[in-house]
Amino acid sequence: MADSWLESSAAETLASQKPNIELTPLPEAKHYPQEHWSAEITPAIANFLRRQVG
Repeated sequence: MADSWLESSAAETLASQKPNIELTPLPEAKHYPQEHWSAEITPAIANFLRRQVG
């Protein structure tokens, strides 16, 4: 959400328009959240994938 290169509004709009897209906001995350916020991102991704498969 704090990325200075990409605004979060595009992701928020996309997530609101598509039922199979979930947005997990990380207020302090910047351009590479997967590197710095992996503890927060990993469970969200795993839970999402479980719901898609199950």
